[in-house]
Amino acid sequence: MMTKRTMVRLALAGLLAATGCAATMPAGAQAFPSRPVRLVVTFPAGSGPDTIARSIAPKMSEALGQQVVVDNRPGAGGNVAALAVLNERRDGHTLLMGTDSLYSLNPFLFPKAGYDASTDFVLVTPLAEAALFLVSNASLKLGSAKDLVALVKSEPGKLNYSAPTGTPHHLAGERFTALNGLDWTRVSYRDAQQAITEVAAGLVPAAFSTWPSIAPYVSSGRLSLLGITTPTRFDTLPNVPALAETWPGFEETGWFAILAPKGTPQAAIDLLNAAALKAREASELRPRLEAQGMRLINADAKAFEARIRRETQARSELIRTRGIKVD
Repeated sequence: MMTKRTMVRLALAGLLAATGCAATMPAGAQAFPSRPVRLVVTFPAGSGPDTIARSIAPKMSEALGQQVVVDNRPGAGGNVAALAVLNERRDGHTLLMGTDSLYSLNPFLFPKAGYDASTDFVLVTPLAEAALFLVSNASLKLGSAKDLVALVKSEPGKLNYSAPTGTPHHLAGERFTALNGLDWTRVSYRDAQQAITEVAAGLVPAAFSTWPSIAPYVSSGRLSLLGITTPTRFDTLPNVPALAETWPGFEETGWFAILAPKGTPQAAIDLLNAAALKAREASELRPRLEAQGMRLINADAKAFEARIRRETQARSELIRTRGIKVD
């Protein structure tokens, strides 16, 4: 009698055969995975990437017939986790929950990180993207991002906004500033929650931040939502306009994807991709993402890799022209 694990592997092998991958599977690849798979996350427990990892891990475990273990390794914008994964055997048993920062921020802000994500990692599966929100203190009674621009221009050099250094929040603020020719000052915070707390308290007029950070203050009426940094509006927040509606092409989002070190056998990557896609659709990931201001990425590997290249070019140019550095 076939075991459940054998049945799952046969099903995955059938999927690979249907896409033409099984024919090129090297000898011995059917043994993968032979032990638990470790998914290393670049952020701490309770963060958005951690939520995604822990949501898909159980279903991936079922599909692979081996436990998928989440291992949090925060630090240095993801560099700690990335280097830890690159130092492991490249056999598919150690993966990285990668982020946009590894490709389009860290190479320009941490040039001596010791790795190059574009050449040292390969994409397994894109998972989700996270929006940033432009908010202002409610006492300002601003109804739109245009109102904020008008306010800043009416008091040149006197106002400011908050954003942690070297983050997508920071880049969103710099892009917004450059597009509108604003004369205001960024207040640097190492802690994103502190940054938004001071906006809610009225100490700083505005900020770019994530939904989990701003949601309590929006619901209590202390913050006003002015815009979202994704190219289109979120279905769950239809009344919040995308900044791209006013400033075409405006986009600053974070994303999360499963990566493997370059050199990982393609057959293992194909199995992991099939398991991750199955887990993504079968788990309760979608509502959990929406609760944190995120949504699934519906793009194949080719389209997503093209997105990474566009984003990297745009961010590198912004970092150069705006002189962005890590404090």
